[in-house]
Amino acid sequence: SSVPVTVMDANGGVVLDVVSNGPYLLADLPPGRYRVSARFQDEEKSAEARVAAGKNARVSFLWKGKP
Repeated sequence: SSVPVTVMDANGGVVLDVVSNGPYLLADLPPGRYRVSARFQDEEKSAEARVAAGKNARVSFLWKGKP
């Protein structure tokens, strides 16, 4: 898929900046608040995530492909 993904902490610092090649991206982040952004076919989406100690957080993005 080659989707650029950026994860920023609550202070706006980049903690992860990768290109996801599959339908899923798993990241091991410490507890905190994050903003996750991803871009596909010139459309960027973002969402907030909160990781609690010992818990998982999930952010999902869905794009419609161009015909």
